[in-house]
Amino acid sequence: MDKRAYDTDLTELEWTILSPLFPAPRPTGRPRKWSFRDILDGIFYIIRGGNAWRLMPHDLPPWSTVCYSHRVWRLWGLWERVHTVLREHVRMNAGRAATPSEAIKAANLHGRPRLEAHGGTMEARRSADESGTFWSTPLVW
Repeated sequence: MDKRAYDTDLTELEWTILSPLFPAPRPTGRPRKWSFRDILDGIFYIIRGGNAWRLMPHDLPPWSTVCYSHRVWRLWGLWERVHTVLREHVRMNAGRAATPSEAIKAANLHGRPRLEAHGGTMEARRSADESGTFWSTPLVW
């Protein structure tokens, strides 16, 4: 079955940028049935369209494979790495530094207050007529 092209599919340039983040195929064991690119196309299709996992078109990998991969990659921190790589690529193509840290350091040198200078947090306010927490109130049915 041929795969249709969706607006959310990765372009060749995008895949070239992201492919080093994924492991190479192992020489032993069962070969992969679905490529990482196909799984990413499925994830982007669902996320961009706001669809349920089970409503994935049949020309993409099975919804269970895509959903499982999305969850595992989230737990491994892969999405943060993908975001970092794409952000650095866009910034470098725009002629800016790969990381925004230099701009943040410059902003702190110009007298702008930092969060740590204020203690970092505020005390919580309580209303005068608040008698206790919700959990301590007995429920009467």
